[in-house]
Amino acid sequence: MKLYFQERTLTAARERLLSSINLRTIADMDKVPSLSVISKKTDELMRIVDFSSIIASICASFYEDRMVCHLSIDRTIAETREKPVKTGKPGKRKRGRKRKDSEELTIAEEKERLYSFMENGDADEFLSALEHRCSVTGKKNSKGNMEWFIGYKAHLAVDDNGIIAAHHVTRACVHDSQIAIPLMRMADERCDYLYALMDGGYTSQRTEDFAFSIGKVPIIDKHADRNGNKEEMEPCKAERYRARTTVERMNSELKECFLPEKLYSRGKRGIFQIELSILMLDLKKILARLRAEAGAGKTA
Repeated sequence: MKLYFQERTLTAARERLLSSINLRTIADMDKVPSLSVISKKTDELMRIVDFSSIIASICASFYEDRMVCHLSIDRTIAETREKPVKTGKPGKRKRGRKRKDSEELTIAEEKERLYSFMENGDADEFLSALEHRCSVTGKKNSKGNMEWFIGYKAHLAVDDNGIIAAHHVTRACVHDSQIAIPLMRMADERCDYLYALMDGGYTSQRTEDFAFSIGKVPIIDKHADRNGNKEEMEPCKAERYRARTTVERMNSELKECFLPEKLYSRGKRGIFQIELSILMLDLKKILARLRAEAGAGKTA
């Protein structure tokens, strides 16, 4: 109810419940619990609810006899009123020429190990190892100016009907390329899709190679170089890339319908509310699709 009415705090949501007999009837509540009871019940829910498993189960059932053409991957920032966690600054590097057999080799080996785990290891284990604490991130606006945000980042993999096939929530400054492969893997287990659409933030040869390796066609936009020159996409790919607007509309709908402008819950509770919003939006889209199919069947 708090997310549905986009209330900032539990206190405001509880006051709305106290003032509306209709809401209490819908919730089948004779007595509205205190804030302390609500807080304890929320902690219990956070321990037992796994949103990824719930969405996986729903999608596996929904996509049992359906095929997905385009899977669009994107992310959106959920701002929160929370103090960001400071990351440790790297130590000063020694001046002079680097040794070829020391640091550079270690970085290359670590990068290869990370991608190997991303592609072949347990996807849930890889995602759980990422940083999930609140952080600061920057993003250029339409005018090319940098804007700064504090909060989390919701990563979504969405089909052509706006149904979320896979998702994950991380801290705001996690790079998009770290999430693309796990999202494709999770979506591949839940539905059969043909194309994976991503913007320039996901540009990576490794991501493209992995998509081909699991039988998908990646269509990823390219970054412009320092001079502003950008490699043009093939006409046939550019036509399919237009379908990626679905996930952009889903990001907007998530904030318009359920997520408040700024979350007041902190830490795990903030992530819990973001994931609950994603589940609510997913159910809304699935129900809308089922109604549309039922209406088309009656017409036919």
